[in-house]
Amino acid sequence: PKGLDAVADVPWDLVITTCDRLQERCPGFGGRPAYAHWGVPDPVGSDRGREAFREAARLLAWRIDLMLALRPEGPVRAATAQALDLTRSDRTA
Repeated sequence: PKGLDAVADVPWDLVITTCDRLQERCPGFGGRPAYAHWGVPDPVGSDRGREAFREAARLLAWRIDLMLALRPEGPVRAATAQALDLTRSDRTA
């Protein structure tokens, strides 16, 4: 993992947050990226142990698969980001 300082000056097409705290205070990024929030329960400290990490990984993999199926042409714009805002926390992949 890299800190935000290491990638802040890179122009981005899409920024996806997974942590509710980061969504609220997400820094600006280079370029004019679209933003989407994929809320994922934080598995760190969960009493469910490894299963919490597996569930988070399954949820992210499901959302990534859906995003890749869209195959947007050119830079991702706000409409695509809205379509990618898959916040259905009740969905288990």
